[in-house]
Amino acid sequence: MLHSSKWSLNSKMADRSRLVKTLVNGEQKAGSYKIEWDGKDTNGELLPSGIYFVELKVDDKFTQAKKLLLLR
Repeated sequence: MLHSSKWSLNSKMADRSRLVKTLVNGEQKAGSYKIEWDGKDTNGELLPSGIYFVELKVDDKFTQAKKLLLLR
């Protein structure tokens, strides 16, 4: 069981594979978290409708990606 892990959560655009915004990055205690994304990039600009990916990485040992559909 993980008591403390360093993990990061990033959202990436599907069409260009560029990093749109880092939502969380740093050491977190084990547990459940709710993270909301406002559909904006790092500069605060609204992103267009499209397919985006959210990627969860834990200690470079676990990676999981989910596809999101953003509709404006």
